[in-house]
Amino acid sequence: MHTRKRLQIHAACRSILKPLIRLLLSEGIAAGEFADLCKTVYVESASEKHRKKSGSVNQSRIAIVTGLTRAEVKRLLTSPKPNTTRHEWHLHRASRVLLGWYHDPDFLDARGLPKALPIEGKQRSFRALVRRYSGDIPLRAMLDELRATGAIATTKGGHVRVRKRSPAGIGIDARSIASIGDKVANYLNTLLQNASGDRRPLFEATASSTSFDSAHLPILRRDIDLQGRSFMASIADQLRMSGARSKRRRNLSARGRVGVTVFVFEDPSK
Repeated sequence: MHTRKRLQIHAACRSILKPLIRLLLSEGIAAGEFADLCKTVYVESASEKHRKKSGSVNQSRIAIVTGLTRAEVKRLLTSPKPNTTRHEWHLHRASRVLLGWYHDPDFLDARGLPKALPIEGKQRSFRALVRRYSGDIPLRAMLDELRATGAIATTKGGHVRVRKRSPAGIGIDARSIASIGDKVANYLNTLLQNASGDRRPLFEATASSTSFDSAHLPILRRDIDLQGRSFMASIADQLRMSGARSKRRRNLSARGRVGVTVFVFEDPSK
């Protein structure tokens, strides 16, 4: 691949990944877990491509194009479902500390609950907990991180007590996250289809300005909201009418999914 094109691909990936990584960090998904997920999707995508071309899946060919070993490819292909096991070494470092606090007998009280720990001490202290479960992370850095996420609190006696099992969470529910994945995937697929030179490109257009007066934003938002709702209502009516007609017909043509998404983006820093 030409060096310039590869650099452009890298830049595009960084732009796509940055908002995604912010979500993953906020929800406690560390780099190791994401790397495993990427390997799974690489194998799935390569398998789909080869199956369409030859009707079968060749593990050696998949290993060649993905850069993975044949053993990794075989494991990922034969796995009955997506691997969601969170191995300890994949976890957010703060998650490791909290997990150890909830499960390690050295840091539990007689009832099996996490103890309130003194910050300093060789054994059964917060320092000992951090040393055992976070590797080379300094004590102060871990304290600051867990306090910032509300996972721990300091007692009047100077001990540290745990408040929740996970340091992550920004209030996005599972349904909203699923919707984000669906909409982003739809948009990327549209862009890729159009960029590939498809003879029937799908509509996609962007209007933007790098010198827009922020004082006018309320008016622009209102106009976009009004016009956008009107446009989407008309599209929704067409989709409903098509669905109703297809139900009345006996000989249905091939069915497929079609939809339209309209969104606004704002970047005050630019």
